[in-house]
Amino acid sequence: MNFLFFIPEEERPKLVQHLVSFGPQKTVATLEHQVSRPDQGQHWLQRTDRAIFDDRGRIFEFQSMARDITDRKRLEAQIQAAQAHLVQVARLATIGEMASGVAHQIYNPLTTIIADAQILMRKLPPNRPGRDSAEAIEQAGWRLQQVVQRLLEYSRPSTEELSSLSVNDTIQSAISLVNPYIEEAGCDLEPSLGNGLPTVFGNPRQLESLWVNLLLLARDANLKAGERKISLTSFFDPSQGVIVEVHDQGLPIPADQLASIFEPNFIGPTSERGTGLELSLCREIVRQHNGQISAIVVDTESAIDRDTIFRVTLPAEV
Repeated sequence: MNFLFFIPEEERPKLVQHLVSFGPQKTVATLEHQVSRPDQGQHWLQRTDRAIFDDRGRIFEFQSMARDITDRKRLEAQIQAAQAHLVQVARLATIGEMASGVAHQIYNPLTTIIADAQILMRKLPPNRPGRDSAEAIEQAGWRLQQVVQRLLEYSRPSTEELSSLSVNDTIQSAISLVNPYIEEAGCDLEPSLGNGLPTVFGNPRQLESLWVNLLLLARDANLKAGERKISLTSFFDPSQGVIVEVHDQGLPIPADQLASIFEPNFIGPTSERGTGLELSLCREIVRQHNGQISAIVVDTESAIDRDTIFRVTLPAEV
């Protein structure tokens, strides 16, 4: 059997070029390449080849020695991904500081816009031309002020203080932050928040971050899906506590990855969801709140589509 049979097609030109480069001035060389092992899948090899020449100076044989460097390659990939992630975190931190500064600069002119719109409304009777425009300006100003306020609150350093809070309030705050990004991706967010839920003991900033991450991960999974719908529900189960479910119809999580979905994955995302680290951060937030988080894949009537549900359970205050 030709040994190239075990080399992935995209790797073969590199290996062939390596072998044809031998000559009297180059008798030994080393190359790293991938190999497909029928019993163990794709691995990395570091091979050292030595060309054997006949009396006429022609190659008639190669002597090769190879060692498996798959673990080393995996660690190198993890290190590179971790470095890239740290760079991205630093960039996001800088952007957060800039956004906070911009938000402060927006506040003063925004206050003037709202105040002038209110003055116009006082001078214009309800049926006068321009009254509707003044009301629209005031309403738009208040909406923008709420967004700026949420941005300022979200960019402040988080504290570890815990207090009694409404889970629905943290969900609504998270939705106000991420809904524009979800709509921009062509996804529909359908929240259904239960009434009269008991309070939980927690950190509002951390819980907001939890819902933001889960919603953005659902958006990522839906980007390549046919029907882009995300559902978010909250309800109370007396035997478990306050439950929040984020339900998407995007690319499903493979069954063999469900058990490790919340472990940090520096190499890359799972099922087109985030960078591979968000779910581990979500698990840590839930752990700090003495709760539980799980991923469930639900088979639908279609043989292709499968729905993914992330379920967070938080203990309710008695």
